[in-house]
This record gives sequence, structure tokens and C-alpha cells, in this order.
Amino acid sequence: MLEQPIKVGDRIELAGVEGRVESIGARRTTVVTPDRIAILVPNQRFITDNVTNYVYFDRSIRLRVPLTVPRTQDVRTLEQLLLGAARLVDDALRKAAPPPA
Repeated sequence: MLEQPIKVGDRIELAGVEGRVESIGARRTTVVTPDRIAILVPNQRFITDNVTNYVYFDRSIRLRVPLTVPRTQDVRTLEQLLLGAARLVDDALRKAAPPPA
């Protein structure tokens, strides 16, 4: 952990658990999932397991949200609704539009 592969605030994935690093202690790190569940991870796991750090080089990341849409749904209307909802999120980037579907 002396190399600091992760920092508080980083968005990581470790052994199928994805979340934000909330705190780093001498023996364990607390990772909070998008569902606000705190996972206490022994620091040894960050040395022995593969860790994906989504913000290691850049704090701006793109999150993919899979959707299932009924065939009868107007996809353009749904797209506009989702983009409108994303604009309401304070941390969402304003310039980086999603890739075309």
C-alpha cells in the first residue's frame, strides 16, 4: 500500500465488487458500492488480487448503464429522457456526450 495504487475517492473494482474508496486504514480499506453498502477489504487483497482503478490516470470516467427496452418503446424519446436525467447530476460531465448507440 506504500505505492498508493488507490486513494480515497477512487472508483475501483476488486473481485467483482465495484465502488468508491471511502477510507484506507493500516489493515483494511472501506469500499462503498453504488447501493451504499460498505465492503471492508483487507489491504492484502490490493496486493494479491487484480484491481481495476477507473480513475488512476484521469478522474473523468464513463459509466455504462445497461438497459432493457421494450420493442414498443420510442428509443429517441428514451434517449432524451436519460440525457435529461444525466444533466441533473452535479458530477456529470457537460461536454462528453455518450457514444452513438
